[in-house]
Amino acid sequence: MSWFWRIIIGLIVSAFGFLVVWKSSDVVDLMGRSYWAETQFAIWGGTTGIMKIVGTVAIFIGFFIMTNLHMDLMAWLVSPFIPKPR
Repeated sequence: MSWFWRIIIGLIVSAFGFLVVWKSSDVVDLMGRSYWAETQFAIWGGTTGIMKIVGTVAIFIGFFIMTNLHMDLMAWLVSPFIPKPR
């Protein structure tokens, strides 16, 4: 993927994450409340708190895409599950 499209896609993903964090209550109104999130994360805001965490992760993934670190991140995340070649 060329650097231009990588930056555009990263900006789109980061903007999506920013909007989810900024308007998390509107996203929850649109999607509905999660019973699991409300019971497990009630002290951190329940479903709204989970949406803010999802948005923050999306922002980081967008920046990883823009800086071309997303493949290194994926390799690091799945490396414990894939055996090393001999």
